[in-house]
Amino acid sequence: MERLNKRKRSVLSTPRSKRNQNTGELLSKSDIHRPWNLCGLSGQENEPTLRATKLAAFKRSQAEYKKLIIKTKTTKFKSYIDSITTSSFFGKNFKILPHKKTRSSSLNCILKDGSTTFTLQDTCSEIFSFHFPCSAFVESIPSSISSPQDFVPVTQLKLEAVIEGIKPKKASGIDGLPGEIVKIFYANPVWFTSLFNFLFSSGHFPHIWKWARIVLIPKEGRALNHPQDFRPICILPCWGEVLDKVITERLAYHLENGKLLNDFQYGFRKQKSTINALHHIKDFVLSARNRKHVTCLVSIDMANAFNSVDWTLLKKKILTLSNS
Repeated sequence: MERLNKRKRSVLSTPRSKRNQNTGELLSKSDIHRPWNLCGLSGQENEPTLRATKLAAFKRSQAEYKKLIIKTKTTKFKSYIDSITTSSFFGKNFKILPHKKTRSSSLNCILKDGSTTFTLQDTCSEIFSFHFPCSAFVESIPSSISSPQDFVPVTQLKLEAVIEGIKPKKASGIDGLPGEIVKIFYANPVWFTSLFNFLFSSGHFPHIWKWARIVLIPKEGRALNHPQDFRPICILPCWGEVLDKVITERLAYHLENGKLLNDFQYGFRKQKSTINALHHIKDFVLSARNRKHVTCLVSIDMANAFNSVDWTLLKKKILTLSNS
């Protein structure tokens, strides 16, 4: 009992913490926790219901406390950004972003002849040449093409839908701008809509928007001594990603609406996935078994298939489909 009284006096004599400067109406965690601790020190040890009620109240207050702190930090950061970009949006702070320090690591990969690279530049060159094979046909692809006569302008609502799909915390490209920067669209949506319609009508994709920042993701369980042990991720500039998404949606609509895709293509299509492919295989196997047939399944995995596509053939195919 004497130990309990000493503990009670020590808790009661603990000074109250100062209130948060950003959220003055909030109590500190110790202030919120205090009533729950004291309910077991005032002759109420045998009241588990009261203690459970106090605990539930504490959990709710703690969750609210954390949410308000995050909200306050976000508000303060946005106000700070507004204060430093009021005079010149493309001033000193904008120039600092693309030159932030990045962490590099030593990479060693085995070359085709069995030798090993020793410099980071040679290693990156070998990895990139493996994942992004270059050919002469790339040079023949123009950055501008003629626009069709029946071109449908991009609406402001469509651009808003695409911009809302850009994650605010999207990793920045070579421009160093985060995904949240596209929200500047709402400062003058009419101007931005006319800009994208000009790019579409002229058939032009700005060259600087095509430059991507490449991040190498190590594959789990690999020795990381060969280019194929890494998975490259290409991060486009924010506005390049917006234009790319608009083009992708229009191309997908043209292919789907014109029924130009094979019915057994399940990848990269809306409302279709590998689950549909597995269901198709299952139905085929069951049907063959009912007819007492033998089923053989051949699986083909093409390494680096996406980046190895012949752009000349792809361009010809797209032009053929556009005229169909």
